[in-house]
Amino acid sequence: MNPKSFYQAICIRNDTRARRIENHFKISDGYREIWPTQVADPKLDRILLNDPDLITTPISPAEDRLVRFIFQNVLLAFEARQAGQLGDIGNLEKDVGDFISRPIPKSVWEEIARFQPEAFRKFVEDLM
Repeated sequence: MNPKSFYQAICIRNDTRARRIENHFKISDGYREIWPTQVADPKLDRILLNDPDLITTPISPAEDRLVRFIFQNVLLAFEARQAGQLGDIGNLEKDVGDFISRPIPKSVWEEIARFQPEAFRKFVEDLM
C-alpha cells in the first residue's frame, strides 16, 4: 500500500469512528428529549406498567404519542446500527423486548407495525 492510500484509509477509519460517536450522541439526545415528557406527567408512567387496565382506562393520546416517539427513536437506532453507523449501544434487544412486552407499548405497536420498515418490524416482533 502506498503512503497516500494508507493515509486515506486512516482518515476514512477515523471519520467512520467519529460518525458512529456522533450518531450515538444524537440517539441519546433523542431519548433525553422523550423521557422528560414522562417524568413531567406521572400519569404517563402507566406505559411501563405490566398490568394497566386498558378496558376501564384506554390508552390516552399522550401515552400513544409517547410510545410512538420511543419507537421512532428505536427505529433510528436500529437503522443506524444496521448501516454500521452506530457502535455498540448496549442491550438494544433486551430493552426493546422488555418495552414491547408491556401492554401499552404492545398495543401501540400493533397499530403502527404495518407502517414500519420490514426489517425493523421483524426485529421488534422477534422480541415479542
